[in-house]
Amino acid sequence: MRTTLGTVSSWVPVARRLLHLSLLAMLALTVVGGTGCKSKKKLLEEQARAEAEARQQQIAQLSSELQAMMSTPVRDMADLEAREDRLADIRALGIDDAGLNALIDRVVAFLASERERLTRTVTPEPPADPHAALKTDLNSRFDRIASAPNVSTANAMITSTMKLFSAGDTPVLIIISEAGGSPDYDRPTTVERYLNYLKDQKRSPNQVKEVKLDSNGKVRELVLIKTN
Repeated sequence: MRTTLGTVSSWVPVARRLLHLSLLAMLALTVVGGTGCKSKKKLLEEQARAEAEARQQQIAQLSSELQAMMSTPVRDMADLEAREDRLADIRALGIDDAGLNALIDRVVAFLASERERLTRTVTPEPPADPHAALKTDLNSRFDRIASAPNVSTANAMITSTMKLFSAGDTPVLIIISEAGGSPDYDRPTTVERYLNYLKDQKRSPNQVKEVKLDSNGKVRELVLIKTN
């Protein structure tokens, strides 16, 4: 009986020591777990703060850009389209900010007003000359006839050029001046005579101003203007 009691009593300090160590271990785990939670919370707070700062910087930059869009008048349609494209990019970001959205509305109204102004003031371009290529070709032919190295070459060029006209007697009118907006013509001639004149004079003093074509696309009348 003494032996049993002695054995039990010898385990009591050990049990107390184990219980004490267990409590210390639990306390340590609690402290570590609490520290980890605090660190994670702090990290999330810092991340949220960084995102908010980045958002504010983006809003400030876009606001400055929108203000610049309204700071100067639109130069032309190309400038207008460039600003409209950039505005569309900014709107596509979908940033929900009252101040930024108010600026966007102002830019929309400004660009609409500028488009209306440009539409009123832009002078329509004159229609393209349908005979521009033919005029260029005739001027080139006249220069080559005048600068031909010999009569044979000039005659060959004249024969080739005559095919562009309705007939050898196609009228050629030469404007020698346009004082007061009213043209003053030289004596009328024919295309055949004019081409031979270029060959003989070895100079081409006139440029094609107007051509009139027949139903076959041949030149039925030629108007030249004196250039030198």
